[in-house]
Amino acid sequence: MRQRGFTLVEIVIIAPLFIVTALVILSYLVNHYGDLIQKSARTNLKIEGQSILFVLQDQLTFAGGFDETLSDHVESQLSDDFQPAGGWTFNTDPDTLILKELATTASHRDPDREFVYRNLTGCNDDLSQNPVVLNNIIYFVEGQTLYKRTVTPGDNSTLCNDNYKTQSCPESEVTEDCIADVVMSDKIADFDIVYYAENNVLVNDEAGDTPTAATRADISITLTDTAFGETIEETVIIAIKRLN
Repeated sequence: MRQRGFTLVEIVIIAPLFIVTALVILSYLVNHYGDLIQKSARTNLKIEGQSILFVLQDQLTFAGGFDETLSDHVESQLSDDFQPAGGWTFNTDPDTLILKELATTASHRDPDREFVYRNLTGCNDDLSQNPVVLNNIIYFVEGQTLYKRTVTPGDNSTLCNDNYKTQSCPESEVTEDCIADVVMSDKIADFDIVYYAENNVLVNDEAGDTPTAATRADISITLTDTAFGETIEETVIIAIKRLN
């Protein structure tokens, strides 16, 4: 029995159909793959944003208050050799979050924690005669990176009890007494904070209000990334009320 193959004319007709079909299928698969990559990137951004909010929620819940600049309380004597030109201020673009917290000897979740006092009347007598010192926790954005910096009262020899927190600084300036700032994310497109006082009264920066009287902060973080040749963004939002 004689086998019959394709004629040249049939090949010329059929080959383009196969090529077009293959291109359509390939295009679909590529687009589908791209969609999966972008969805995965969006999910990762959302997870990263939620992780930041979790840290902020824990920090803000137990914060002693909001500051507009570094705390200027005499007992704390806070200073930062690596602060931006003009010093720290809350109303930057993107916003800067400056939290004040009572200095303690351990985490706020540790039931055995004690306050850290400025040694003015001696550490062997009634410590309440000494003022409690403050730390500042600062969240700020440089480029697309959100950092967390801790500013402490400095030399522990002037304090009663050891401060649980340690001063931090830029990674290039790390020393034995200054640890590296914590990198919260390197995908920040925007970091926006709206403050409210009691009874949900808006703290209006444009009217000259400062966040020092605020009891709640609404924080919006927009993260960005590039996936499959496209820029994608995800925004996470949280409202946090201080307990203190």
